[in-house]
Amino acid sequence: MRPYRLLILFFFSFLAVAPALVGQNMRLELKITGVYFDRGNDPFNKPDPSWKVNAIVAPLGIVGEECIHISNTSQGFKNRESNNNFVFQYNAAPSNWPLNGQVPLLVSVDGWENDRGSNCSYDCCGTFTNDDDARNQSSGSVIIGNVVQKPGDTYEFSVGSRYRVDLRLSLIALDVYDGSISASAGVNGPNQNIFCAGETVTLDADLNAGNYSSYALQWQKQTGSNSWQDVGTFTNRDYIQVSAEDPFPVYRMRNTTGMDEPDETDGWRYTSALNITVGAPPPNVNNIDIVTPVYCAGETGIIRVTDVGGGVDASANYSFTLTGGDLGVPLNIVTPVSGLPIEFDDLNDGNYSLTIVESGIDSRCAAVVDKSLTHCNKHSAFRCPL
Repeated sequence: MRPYRLLILFFFSFLAVAPALVGQNMRLELKITGVYFDRGNDPFNKPDPSWKVNAIVAPLGIVGEECIHISNTSQGFKNRESNNNFVFQYNAAPSNWPLNGQVPLLVSVDGWENDRGSNCSYDCCGTFTNDDDARNQSSGSVIIGNVVQKPGDTYEFSVGSRYRVDLRLSLIALDVYDGSISASAGVNGPNQNIFCAGETVTLDADLNAGNYSSYALQWQKQTGSNSWQDVGTFTNRDYIQVSAEDPFPVYRMRNTTGMDEPDETDGWRYTSALNITVGAPPPNVNNIDIVTPVYCAGETGIIRVTDVGGGVDASANYSFTLTGGDLGVPLNIVTPVSGLPIEFDDLNDGNYSLTIVESGIDSRCAAVVDKSLTHCNKHSAFRCPL
């Protein structure tokens, strides 16, 4: 079986197991830079060599072929640098990440002394003296991510010996980002745009899975209309973690290692589009003052909120939601802190939970206080009759 047929079998097997990852714009080329041969049985001592080169990068769906035929030449090396002998020129957004050290480039070379006239087909065993002969087949492979990782990287290698092909693999362009910077509460967490003051915000550059150490990502924080402060440059990760503050400042990020980013004219990506809202931190439960006046059998109880302590936005509206007991529907009161005290009345015995949070802010910024109500069954401070 010919090597390039074997490679086609490899192609389908890699398609079956290749992980489906997010795409990115990429230009990858494989070019023939030279050919060499030292065989040929041409009766007139003017060999007519042919080289047929096949290449496969299965996870990217690349299948390329290039044929070279030289008539009446001498044995030895032939420079093809100035010729456009490309085995493939890939320019697309692949569905699989190609630079994670797992994606192979498979190459096969079929070479022979060509006297039958078909430059890209070996025609064996004819009845004429000048049939195709002196055939030599070979193959090789490289792991793409081990040899090229950023735009401008090239890798030179050869396949074959008696009919040898010199090749150059070039990574012309690469946009390794999925899209805009995303925000979440933790690394690889779900995207969100509401945070509590002081909470950790993870800003992720959405760099596709790969070798982060190949890229130096610089982060800056906006401190004025035209002023920026360096947060740091990181080569081993694609995210930073900052503290949520109100208003949330704009951050920006760029790659400093020459990566092609055609969608950003100045090379920076900004967090402006995230529209992050930062709410007040949760009230300190130790500072929340809740009163539950004594009540007697046959009466109902009251939960009264008189204060939520300091550290909250006194002008903002807060939501006070009571659940538990025999309440079928939660009771809710919305008021600024300056509107305290408030109370929930006509409550029966039971266990209750009071949730306090700034209106419109995620429940993670809430304080929760549990209270139990139990009526008085006996004389107590002259409140309940004997």
